[in-house]
Amino acid sequence: MTDMMLTGRVASSAEAERWNLVQYVVPAGQARQKAHDLAVVAASNAALSNYAVINALPRIQDMAKEDGLFVESFISSFTATSPEAEERLQAFLDKRAARLKAPGAN
Repeated sequence: MTDMMLTGRVASSAEAERWNLVQYVVPAGQARQKAHDLAVVAASNAALSNYAVINALPRIQDMAKEDGLFVESFISSFTATSPEAEERLQAFLDKRAARLKAPGAN
């Protein structure tokens, strides 16, 4: 990526996706709908899980290994014992949980 910054080289959307610079490539004019669809999925997560992903996980990379592992286990224990997590686990055990789709499957 540094060569692109130094040379001004432009990457196609397919290259950006292949290089993991972007996670999705959508047809022109469909970006807002894709963003909305992703937001709907994210909003269905437990609030505590979303909070942990947004606030705790990014900080772990700046910690010493032992501190990062401690914080990760601490946050994991909180999110795993939340009422939402317990309900989702029960739904899985009762075979009521939604099936996950493979990437690219509709």
